[in-house]
Amino acid sequence: MAEGMPEFIDKLSIYSLTCALRDLNAVVDKGKTLTFDEVYDHLESGDLVEFLQERLGPTLFSLVRPGIDQNKYFIDALKYVVNKGREGRVHGVSRNGIRH
Repeated sequence: MAEGMPEFIDKLSIYSLTCALRDLNAVVDKGKTLTFDEVYDHLESGDLVEFLQERLGPTLFSLVRPGIDQNKYFIDALKYVVNKGREGRVHGVSRNGIRH
């Protein structure tokens, strides 16, 4: 790993990340909603995956589940890309998805 680079860059499996984001996209498509504030609160406390499993379904996020290294790297990666206050513009979501 290059000096100064976050640990998750080399250690988060692209497969784990892709599956977690696919699972999230699928449940949002079915009408489940989350707010950015909810996501940020649980992201900061480090229990985002547990919260998402409880809220959206326990069978989701199996590759980033609590208790495995991929969970830590997933949380670290999301913290790294947060665009608080600019979500609609950055993520292109304002009416159906993770909401303000």
